[in-house]
Amino acid sequence: MQRRAYALLKENRVLRDKDLEPLERVSLRNIKDFSFPLTVTYEGGEEIFWRFHSVPGEEAEKAIALYLKPEEKPKEKEAAQEPAQKKEKAATAVERPKRERKQRQATLPAAPVEAASVSAPLPLSPITQQAVLPPSSEFDQSITTYFTKNNIEIVSKAVIKKNADIEYVIHIPSAFGQLEYLCRAKNKRKLSDGDLSTMAVQGQLRKLPVIILSPGELGKKAAEMLPSLKGVTYHRL
Repeated sequence: MQRRAYALLKENRVLRDKDLEPLERVSLRNIKDFSFPLTVTYEGGEEIFWRFHSVPGEEAEKAIALYLKPEEKPKEKEAAQEPAQKKEKAATAVERPKRERKQRQATLPAAPVEAASVSAPLPLSPITQQAVLPPSSEFDQSITTYFTKNNIEIVSKAVIKKNADIEYVIHIPSAFGQLEYLCRAKNKRKLSDGDLSTMAVQGQLRKLPVIILSPGELGKKAAEMLPSLKGVTYHRL
């Protein structure tokens, strides 16, 4: 089964974990020298993709983006049904005899018209909404301090894993105004090429350039991959 999984991944280059059979998933997890997992956060959930070891990060990004691209529903059937429904309604209206209409009009008594009383709408009190932020950790506070020192504005924040992985949308001041970035803060000693690929895919899905902040260094493969990832910047804290 491992040979079959190896051949399948080599042929397709990138595979979606949930589309695979259970034995294929287990096999891909066992051939670690040839298959690299990429965890992507999408629509509030996480999905795992598998990249063949020789596939460049940029190619993997495009393949995953195609997997996650929403399917467009055809509208031709709806448009074709509307005229047919209108014709049916028109035919039904023509088939009713005129005498029946006259008889109904004659038998129905005229109802007295009463003046409708309209009550004035009650004034609505303004609703104040407060953003509920997760409790900050030591790593979170260090990132916030870094943003404050560099005049970086936090637009949104999502804690992926407490004290280890946080995703931000930030505004960075520049000569051309505020620039919006997707920032991923990773509390790791060493970042792998899989980490970079995952973050690059997230940026492509959100259509934002990516900044990676981490106290750790880049691994050998990650350092080799970084120049090929467009719109991805790494900064060591």
